[in-house]
Amino acid sequence: ESIMRILHTSDWHLGVSSGPASRIPEQKLFLDWLRGQLESQEIDALIIAGDIFDTMHPSAEAQTLYYRFLATVEATGVRDVVVIGGNHDSPSRLNEAQALLEAVRVHVVGGIPVVEERIERMLIPLRKRGSEEVGAVCLAVPYVHEFWLGIRTSDLDREQTRAEFRACFGELY
Repeated sequence: ESIMRILHTSDWHLGVSSGPASRIPEQKLFLDWLRGQLESQEIDALIIAGDIFDTMHPSAEAQTLYYRFLATVEATGVRDVVVIGGNHDSPSRLNEAQALLEAVRVHVVGGIPVVEERIERMLIPLRKRGSEEVGAVCLAVPYVHEFWLGIRTSDLDREQTRAEFRACFGELY
């Protein structure tokens, strides 16, 4: 029985700049390095846990970098990629290419799915390299904005707010 190799990464912040200077060239070098690691370390699954982009409205250049990287991951031998939305990411922007990305085994959970699909969309089986055998399951929980939970903190005192958050997160998990 082989060990499952999962690489967990986050906070890419694609599209970030240093003043007027674009950091896209550096980010491209990072993604090239990462692709090499996926192959050389024989990674089974890649998890990208939030803040893929630096802003909810990333530049076309940042999006191109992201999609080109995802399009090449399958060639490294990685069986599954999980993309999970962070507080800098737009859930709808991440989810918009979901159907297409699933064709190359990229599972996207940009925001909290509707209740009817929640378990199906957030529990993602991860397969071992070169196999259909499930070696692990990823619970892909994106950043949870308070408005998604339906909590109006302006109407509550501190203790009521804590109780509401505990109840909502308890229900979510």
